[in-house]
Amino acid sequence: MPKQTLSTLTWSSGTNTYELTLRGQSFQQFSVEDEHSWLTWLSTHTSFLFQGRVGSLRAYQESRPRGGDYW
Repeated sequence: MPKQTLSTLTWSSGTNTYELTLRGQSFQQFSVEDEHSWLTWLSTHTSFLFQGRVGSLRAYQESRPRGGDYW
């Protein structure tokens, strides 16, 4: 059974930003230069769906057996 993803990050060519929705509700926008805000949000979440211009992917953060996490 696939893991559920509640957050979706979508590229918006109209605003030139990444738009983040949580449970289907608009939450936040990130400009390409706004790496700090994106990394702050990412540090508190373990999965998201990315929808780009040519495809999509689901990203999950998982723990390694010897410690540490990876995406």
